[in-house]
Amino acid sequence: MMRETLHSLRKSQEMEHAA
Repeated sequence: MMRETLHSLRKSQEMEHAA
């Protein structure tokens, strides 16, 4: 669960960076 949350957070950050 923790791993998935971390992955989700990283994905969100990457998307924000790309935006």
